[in-house]
Amino acid sequence: MKELSTLLHQYNQVELEQKQNNGLNINDMHLPYAPGIIPKIPKNSFFKKSFVEVTKQNRFSFMPTHTHDFLEINYMFSGHSSQIINGNHLELTSGQLLVMGRDVFQTYGYMDEDDILVNILIDIDKLSSTDIEQIEPAKAFIKLIFDEYHSSNNYNNFLVYDLNNLPVQKELIELFIYSSFTRLSPIRLRENLIKAIISGFPQPIINTSKYAIQPTVEISKILDYLDKNFMDISLKKLSQHFGYNTNYLGNKLKSFTGLTFKELQNQKRLLTAESLLVYTDLPISKIADASGFNDPSTLFRTFKKVFNTTPFRYRQIRKNNDQG
Repeated sequence: MKELSTLLHQYNQVELEQKQNNGLNINDMHLPYAPGIIPKIPKNSFFKKSFVEVTKQNRFSFMPTHTHDFLEINYMFSGHSSQIINGNHLELTSGQLLVMGRDVFQTYGYMDEDDILVNILIDIDKLSSTDIEQIEPAKAFIKLIFDEYHSSNNYNNFLVYDLNNLPVQKELIELFIYSSFTRLSPIRLRENLIKAIISGFPQPIINTSKYAIQPTVEISKILDYLDKNFMDISLKKLSQHFGYNTNYLGNKLKSFTGLTFKELQNQKRLLTAESLLVYTDLPISKIADASGFNDPSTLFRTFKKVFNTTPFRYRQIRKNNDQG
């Protein structure tokens, strides 16, 4: 769909900033990444008039690990998206759909110019019994919703569909996305269209209900503890606290998050430093202390390696952008 492609390839303000700043992630939703637990994207910014909302994932950066307060469908319009879903490395390619429950841990890798990912958000608490009946033919999707309502463990609740051999389904979902962005059709018509699209979903190519649930509750507790003690915790101390062998826990964290213990710790430290740079006037030496770095030179070196700029320059860029 040429019109949709033109629309989706246009840069928004966040994409412009991320591209100009060499892939620096702009936390435009102001999620509490540092310090604290892995944040949940709230639904209070969406669903004012409908149970469904559509957004485009910002390109030219990554997105740290998060969960959602709603059911999310990722549609890969073009290109590809490398993701980590509950410790599973997933490569989503053009024409594929990823459906996630509310407690799934998701991390996006860097997405470039042609990597267009559309997010279809659904507030399942607003779905009526009639809505559920209309999408009932999509058995795996219905089971996912049922699990969201009734199960106490939804941490591994995700599906992957491939629409590449279903041209009508692809055309319909892209028509829905286009009408959602342009507001050319009434809300109720768009709601009926997405229900019709879901009801025609094929069998998923990945259905996690067929596999053993990973111990994500325990992992989330470990990550939560790391979040709260990242300034001075070591892998040895973390392992002792949870009763694991050091090498085993290091491998477990790497498998689940895609990051080593040191990378996770530095991510928390850097996000803390980033927040202090933007929202305070503290000198760099104080920020280094407050974010767990041994000295300003370590902060400079780590910050430059990840963000490709210095803390001083980053503070200047962010303040100039906020004023502009």
